[in-house]
Amino acid sequence: MKPLHQPVVNSSLSSCLHDVIMRTRCGTIIMISMTIGFAAVYSGKSYAGSCSAVVAGVSTCSGVASSTGADSTQNLDPGTSLTVTTESGFGINTSSGTALDFTATGGLSFIDTHEADITSPDRGISAVNNGTGALSITTTGNVAATICF
Repeated sequence: MKPLHQPVVNSSLSSCLHDVIMRTRCGTIIMISMTIGFAAVYSGKSYAGSCSAVVAGVSTCSGVASSTGADSTQNLDPGTSLTVTTESGFGINTSSGTALDFTATGGLSFIDTHEADITSPDRGISAVNNGTGALSITTTGNVAATICF
């Protein structure tokens, strides 16, 4: 099977990807409601790219991106160092603001090795490290936004 696209590795925070490569990823939720012998079944796509609460300076982002931009900005600011990783299938698509907004003190690392699609009309990833420690952003996926610096 031919890959949908070649992974993009971009270590420069000043670069911006202007081409968005769209891929279809499906998730399904099934809701069953039973009331006095009546059953209703709904099946549809489930979306929600999100990041877990920070525990001991670590967070994991998971969930399939919304195709309509319905995901919420993920703000992580633990007041300590921060390491964020992604699970396979993660993506985020916001209709406003920044998709991923990270602030840390003492080092910040975002590591995506699962070709995440990160899309926002503002900034795809905003990362600020206050104080000492390194700031590192690594992604094999697509980051698409209109404001780049």
